[in-house]
Amino acid sequence: RSVLNRISWGGSIQHELYGWKLGMNIVGHHHAIPIVPPNEFQNVYAWRGKALHDVSFDYSKTIENFHVFGELAFSDGFSPAWIQGLLLSLGREADVSLLYRNISPRFHSLQARAFTENISPHDEKGFYSGISLHPSSRWNIQMSADLFQSGRIGYRMSAIDYGSEYRFLGNCIQRKRAEINFKMVFSKKNTAAYNSLQPIRGVITETKKQLGIDIHLCIAPKKEISFGFAQTISRSSEESPSAGYLYYIGYTYQPVVLPFHIRADFKYFKVDSYASRVYSVENQLINSSGYVALFGNGYLISLGLRYSVSPRFQIQLQSSFRFSTGNNFSNPWSVSQNPVPNSLDAGLRAQYSF
Repeated sequence: RSVLNRISWGGSIQHELYGWKLGMNIVGHHHAIPIVPPNEFQNVYAWRGKALHDVSFDYSKTIENFHVFGELAFSDGFSPAWIQGLLLSLGREADVSLLYRNISPRFHSLQARAFTENISPHDEKGFYSGISLHPSSRWNIQMSADLFQSGRIGYRMSAIDYGSEYRFLGNCIQRKRAEINFKMVFSKKNTAAYNSLQPIRGVITETKKQLGIDIHLCIAPKKEISFGFAQTISRSSEESPSAGYLYYIGYTYQPVVLPFHIRADFKYFKVDSYASRVYSVENQLINSSGYVALFGNGYLISLGLRYSVSPRFQIQLQSSFRFSTGNNFSNPWSVSQNPVPNSLDAGLRAQYSF
C-alpha cells in the first residue's frame, strides 16, 4: 500500500495550415517502481518498466461534404499505431463513415481511448464502415460492419484472433411520447475454449446473435414507463448452442413541484451459459450509466432516488438486489469458481457543479 506512485504529464500543440488542422501530442508516465508483469505466455508483448512515453501527430480537414482525419502515434522503441478515417455526407438523409486502424504489437498506451476490438489499443488491424440513414424526422437507422484481426497472444491462447461484427440499429420517436429502439448484432471470432485446465487453451470459433428491443412510453407529464427484452444466442465449434434472455420493466417519476426523480426497475434473466450472457444497463452515477453482465438465472431489482438540493447540488441514493434461482454457474475466466450469490448493493453519491 502507498508504494506504487505514478506521475503523468503531457502537452499538445495545434496549428492550422491551408485548411488542415495539425496537432502534435506527447504524454509520459513515470512509476516509482518498475512494472513487471508475470512471466506468462500471454505477456510476451506486455509493457514493463518504470517509464512510458507516447508521441502522436494528428490531422484533419473538411472539404465540401467529406471530412478526413487521422493520427500517427509512436511509443517507446518507435512502435507505431495509425488510424485513418473518412466521414462523407451524401445529403440530408445519409452519412457514411470509414475507419482503418493498424496498431503494432509493441505499441503501448496506458490511457488511450482508441476505436478497437480489444480493451486496450494493442496489436490489432481492422476496417470499420458504417452508414446512418434518416428517412424522416422520426426515424434513424444505422448499419455498420467491422472486420478485425489481432495477432496478440491472449490469455492461454496462441492463435491469430480474427473476426467480424455486423450491427443494425433502429430508433423511432413518435411525437415525443413514445420511443422505440431496436438492435441486432451478428459477430464471429476466434476465442479460447471454456472449461479447460490446460496451460494453453484450444481455439474455437464462436458466433453470436444478439437481439434487443426497448420501448419508452410517456404515460403522463413527468411519468414514463419502459420495457423490453434482450436475447443472445451463442454457438461454437465445440459446444452446443446456448441462449440468454433478459426481460425488464421500468418506471420513472418526477413530480412537477418537488425536486425528486425516482427510477425503479425489475429485471428477469435466464442464461444457459457464460458464453450467452446478456448485458443490463445500470445507473451508477448521477446522469450516467454502465453495463453489467448477467449470467445464470434470477431477478434484479433496482431503485434510484435523486434529490436536487439546488440547481448545482444533487444527492442520489441507488440500491439494487440480485436474487438467483435455478441453475447458476461461475464465470469460467474468474479466479473464484463459486456461483454468483444473492447480493444487495446500496450507494449514496453527491454531486456539486461549479
